[in-house]
Amino acid sequence: LDASHALLALYEGGILMHQGRSFSIDRVDPENRLALVSPANVSWFTRPRARHTATPVRTDSTAPLAPDLTVCHGALELRVAVLGYRCIDAQSRRVVDTVDHASPALTAATTGLWIDLPPTVARSLAEHGVEAAIHAAQHALLAAVAATAGCDPAALATECKSPLARAPRPPRLVVYEAAPADNGPTARALDDPAAVVRSALTRIAECACSDGCPSCVHLARCREQNLCTSKPGALQLLRLLC
Repeated sequence: LDASHALLALYEGGILMHQGRSFSIDRVDPENRLALVSPANVSWFTRPRARHTATPVRTDSTAPLAPDLTVCHGALELRVAVLGYRCIDAQSRRVVDTVDHASPALTAATTGLWIDLPPTVARSLAEHGVEAAIHAAQHALLAAVAATAGCDPAALATECKSPLARAPRPPRLVVYEAAPADNGPTARALDDPAAVVRSALTRIAECACSDGCPSCVHLARCREQNLCTSKPGALQLLRLLC
């Protein structure tokens, strides 16, 4: 498996589907980039419950945004820590069991863009929940980057906040590429980052819903089912960035 697929496919206790066959994942060895599997005769498959983080490791280019705000583009380290998994019946698609099992974290490299928020901006979002506002704004920003770059939104990803997560993340907006590429969509969005932010803001401001929907701040592929999002918070945050 390539690194981007291995992040979500390989976790201890899970079921790996390969060429129509099921395999139980018995052990994951990130250091040697190996996984030990064995044939499994089961009527269910698994979906991981994981914490995803994207951390900048190298800045290749920057562009000014609002006063004291900069959009950065460069290399990020993706880290996926699987906390457990759900067993899903292959016929009914119903969850038949939920298992808590921490598997060794896996990492991969990608490229993306990010905006580090000053403490004053983060504090101004307290009424809505800082991380809920950032989460919702990132969904809208991802859609705007995809529209600007002319790519499928599925080619992009972002950090999705879990309502159960306890460790806070830095106040940062980040959108990264599911598979890194030279002059990928996030690099093209850096040509006019202010227009991208305005597009994300318009997406939210012109939506008639009150709490968020797929037309504004909800993402169909959100790993946390859009539970920890704030449309008013995202609206306020993006206005501060314009």
